[in-house]
Amino acid sequence: MEHRLLDRISLEAFRVFDAASRHMDFSRAGRELNITRAAGRRRGKNLELTPQDVRLFQRVRTIIPAGTCRG
Repeated sequence: MEHRLLDRISLEAFRVFDAASRHMDFSRAGRELNITRAAGRRRGKNLELTPQDVRLFQRVRTIIPAGTCRG
């Protein structure tokens, strides 16, 4: 079952997730990947639209890994 889920997620979405998590910013991730900020956000959001609805980031003024935001 996990294998089927991974087949539906694009490699580009994983690249955006990797860059955004390293930079903690979709704009910087977009610059690294030569895509717009909006495209990076869309691709990152597509990763979260799995049947499990796992949130990877909490979207605030800057991105923060889910579960680490206090407030």
